[in-house]
Amino acid sequence: MLARFRDRNVHPQAYTLYSYAAVEIIKQAAEAASSLDPRKVAALMRSGRTFKTAIGDLSFDGKGDITRLDYVVYVWKKNASGQLTYTEMP
Repeated sequence: MLARFRDRNVHPQAYTLYSYAAVEIIKQAAEAASSLDPRKVAALMRSGRTFKTAIGDLSFDGKGDITRLDYVVYVWKKNASGQLTYTEMP
C-alpha cells in the first residue's frame, strides 16, 4: 500500500494508513452485511469479525472498541547532548 501511495507522490503520515484501514473495514462490513444500512454495518463490525486491512488484522468487541492494542508510550528525558527530548519506551 505504501508503494501505491508513493507512486502517486503521496507521502503517507501515521493517520493516513489508519484512515485507509477504516474505509477498508466499512467496505468489508457492508459487503458481509449485504447492506449499506449503518445499523447493520455497525452490528457486523461489533461482531468480533476480523477485518484484513493495510495495517493488519483488526476486530472490534461488542462495544465497538478495537481488540488490538496499538499504544506507544514515550518518556521525556535528556539526550547525550543535554537536550530534552522523548523516546519510545521499550
